[in-house]
Amino acid sequence: MCTTVLFLLVKSKQLQCDSTPSTSKKEVALNDCRKGKPRPKIIWMKDGQTLDSKDVGIRNSNTDTILFIRKAELHHSGAYEITLQIENMTDKVTITIQIIDKPGPPQNIKLVDVWGFNAALEWTPPQDDGNAQILGYTVQKADKKAMSFKKTAANVMYCSINLNDT
Repeated sequence: MCTTVLFLLVKSKQLQCDSTPSTSKKEVALNDCRKGKPRPKIIWMKDGQTLDSKDVGIRNSNTDTILFIRKAELHHSGAYEITLQIENMTDKVTITIQIIDKPGPPQNIKLVDVWGFNAALEWTPPQDDGNAQILGYTVQKADKKAMSFKKTAANVMYCSINLNDT
């Protein structure tokens, strides 16, 4: 689980905005907009479904709407759609959010062969990639005498390695 707080702020001062949303790490804002009158109805949806208020927080004011995700997890990733309605006029904007976390452990680790002071290992990628491309693996070996682990190989690009004890 991520410990990051996701804070998304959408500012709107007009119902119909022709500008593209500007984005940064913590804020998404619609530029060059004016306040709608009467006050617009604001609807947040994720992947076509209404948001669960137990899972996320939404605060609407006269000039903005804010989505809070206090404990961001992988399932919060997706396409969020904000719909503004004033009488018979509607405008929508879609924002894609991707939460990234640590990947799970490699699966099906096998000791394929042992010869002399060498060993060949194979494994399959983790079931959960943390929503990001896996760039490599680190292999460690245990030292029984010192009761500690020692890094044997880093940035292993493939799901197999031949190790030697030198």
